Amino acid sequence: YRLYERWAKGSFGLLLTGNVQVDERYPGLMTDLMVPRKEKIDIEKWKRYANVCQSYGTPTIVQINHAGRQSPMGKRSFRQPSIAPSPIPMTIGDNILAKMLQTLIIGTPEEMTQSQIDEAIQKFVNAAEIMFQAGFAGVEIHASHGYLISSFLSPKT
Repeated sequence: YRLYERWAKGSFGLLLTGNVQVDERYPGLMTDLMVPRKEKIDIEKWKRYANVCQSYGTPTIVQINHAGRQSPMGKRSFRQPSIAPSPIPMTIGDNILAKMLQTLIIGTPEEMTQSQIDEAIQKFVNAAEIMFQAGFAGVEIHASHGYLISSFLSPKT
């Protein structure tokens, strides 16, 4: 929290957090903050985060995100792929090393079912509710950079 506290001391008009993943099964990075399932939520942890960020009067907005096809293996079993609107793998480069890394670390996503789409929507709703309960000023839905929501908007994904 120290970095956000330093920023809060800087008297900025607004702070925007980095990625907070809405589904702990699909992190963008292993270091991302993740909103756990509702039954596992420790709201006091999120309240402390909100209080630190806003301790000097700076409103803070939480950027909520779902990594989609960009979620590396690691939080899921080796056989459970990431999810995306279509089973088109992410391209990280054309050389042999890039292709190996893409295959071993990212993999090919599973095409989402309607049920999975509904679940992802609910994860965003749950995350927003938790951030509201914690006392943050608002949320920003991260819908760019090839993450899940932007994948629905691109003809390439």
